[in-house]
Amino acid sequence: MAIQPIATSVPRHVAFLKTEGRVFSAISGDPDLDSPLRFSAAANLLQALWFHFPKDARRWVRNRIETSEPRNLMAQSFKKLIGKRISYDSFNPYPDAIQLDFDEKHGLEDSRIDTGKFPRATGDFPGLLLKEARGANRSEKRFENDREVSAALVSASGEILTAHRNGNRLIRSRHAEIQVCNDWWLKNKSPFPKGSRLWVSLQCCEMCAVAVASLAAGKPLRTEKDFPQGIDFQVLYLKKETCGSAANSVLRALGLERAYKT
Repeated sequence: MAIQPIATSVPRHVAFLKTEGRVFSAISGDPDLDSPLRFSAAANLLQALWFHFPKDARRWVRNRIETSEPRNLMAQSFKKLIGKRISYDSFNPYPDAIQLDFDEKHGLEDSRIDTGKFPRATGDFPGLLLKEARGANRSEKRFENDREVSAALVSASGEILTAHRNGNRLIRSRHAEIQVCNDWWLKNKSPFPKGSRLWVSLQCCEMCAVAVASLAAGKPLRTEKDFPQGIDFQVLYLKKETCGSAANSVLRALGLERAYKT
């Protein structure tokens, strides 16, 4: 049976990728139930491919994804980090498509930082966060290392709410910031708390920036203009990322990030 876009009060979309004689598909999330990070069918398909087929995904995602959804920040940012090409507003049903999904919980315990070591963001917190980043899983095999990055969500009163290292050796999209977003949403089903701060050892890439801004807003962001005004949230990074992706991120465009200075 062909997979069709799902008709709801807020349209749900579908994405397809053809590769090596098979067609894979994924749908966008339920806007009333799912995390804002599940907003894009194309981004969901990319994550699902890396989740189910980590050895083949590197080759398969070079193919073009077709999706019924319009161009949006989530899909574009995931495409730049873990995909290649997307055709938007494109829907050609494939009757034999294999529908995929992924599990946000996968890898959370592996990347979790024990916040009992530093329950509050006191003066030595930045140094401790950098130290935790260096505890990332390492391997001599290429593509089986977690990048040395850590992130912690801190409440307005200084309480560490959740903290994670990168988990990208398990799923390529599982950067530390994505893990924090997934962990917070699964536990609370709500936006980041008012006045909270996300501390990161390294400036957010474009993909993580969209995810973080979406959780701060509590809703998907199709464009930068969708971010509500007056939200009290900030990202503090300890080291500057030198790649162009960070320089053009939505966090920078919205003025939501700044370098931490001692």
